[in-house]
Amino acid sequence: MKRARLLGAALCLFATLGTVLFLWGLATQAYWALAIPVGLLVVATMSVVLWIGWAFIMTEAGPEQLPVRPQRPPTRPRT
Repeated sequence: MKRARLLGAALCLFATLGTVLFLWGLATQAYWALAIPVGLLVVATMSVVLWIGWAFIMTEAGPEQLPVRPQRPPTRPRT
């Protein structure tokens, strides 16, 4: 549990620092303040698209599925 809390604190610190740097860059009208987040978003999106495409390529197609006829419930033998 202690490790999870340390990781959570590190993530909060990273998010806070990133937000401060982003806002400072916007205030000084720096190009990188928008270029870096947009670039990271584009790379992340294209990585997901690549992963999905790779999964489609590597997945083997199964046999065609035949239509399933409904089965009648079993009947009891007549006595």
